[in-house]
Amino acid sequence: MQLQPALSEAQEIISRLWPAQNFDQLAFGVVDFQTAGQEFFEWGRVESHPSPHGWYFDLASVTKPMILGISYLLRPEIFSPEAILCLEHRGGLPAWGRLSCDSWREKINSFKITSSPELYSDYSAIRAQLMAEEKLGQSLYTLCRSVHDSEMCHWTELPKAAVCPVTGTRQGKAVQGKVHDDNAFYIREKVAHAGLFSTISGVGKTLLNLQKKTDFLSKMIDYIRAGKSSGHEPRFVRGWDRVQNPETTLAGKGAGPLTFGHLGFTGTSVWINPEQKLGYILLTNGTTQYWYAKDNLNTLRRELGAAVWKLR
Repeated sequence: MQLQPALSEAQEIISRLWPAQNFDQLAFGVVDFQTAGQEFFEWGRVESHPSPHGWYFDLASVTKPMILGISYLLRPEIFSPEAILCLEHRGGLPAWGRLSCDSWREKINSFKITSSPELYSDYSAIRAQLMAEEKLGQSLYTLCRSVHDSEMCHWTELPKAAVCPVTGTRQGKAVQGKVHDDNAFYIREKVAHAGLFSTISGVGKTLLNLQKKTDFLSKMIDYIRAGKSSGHEPRFVRGWDRVQNPETTLAGKGAGPLTFGHLGFTGTSVWINPEQKLGYILLTNGTTQYWYAKDNLNTLRRELGAAVWKLR
């Protein structure tokens, strides 16, 4: 299948919506799991030093499926029932809070896990990581190396020549080549809620590697359908977000009820329709000026997604 029609339409959409955006660098890609191929491009209105690999974007919360989601697919047995509650944001942990670089583990481990209504939570993601790593005996980042492309890495391990978009300011200085999330920055360890950087190609290759190694599209269909049959239709499934309303979803109209993916605070998106065997990736530096108004970004997300789902 030719992916170029979607990329051509995507460029038209971006050109039309670009003036309203508050960021200045973007990468967009379409992944075809049926042919194990991908096509992508970068778009920017700033001068940037050339990079042989493309821009390295802060994936923000897309780190969660790229670490936790992948880890579950590779080694589901290391996730206890309590860890799965946290993996799916049903463990009753607070959504967020400041963590100390000295005592963050103790604080995260101090919360009692109880089956609760869904509450999207960085704390839950980190707790799931800590429990899984205790069973595994090593870092989940190490486990995921067999799937991650060479252009996907923790922010402390970025190549020296990596060109990274600015994602905001911290203490009056531009945040560039360092993780935007404050907890991940000050902890300075490999945590699962944020911290990965990647090129657009690196994300696409990682997803294709994951499909080849685990057939995760079929597995996610089974997990999502099992959740639906349970009666409560969870929003979060094994480390991934999913489409709840196909008409209004940020994945774009036409995504389908089994579509899953994740968003990131810096303006990143990954969405996969397992029935169509198609996915798309949008990476931006959406927090470069401010973070609190995302209507224009969300319009872009929806229109780009709709262009992709028309392909098949």
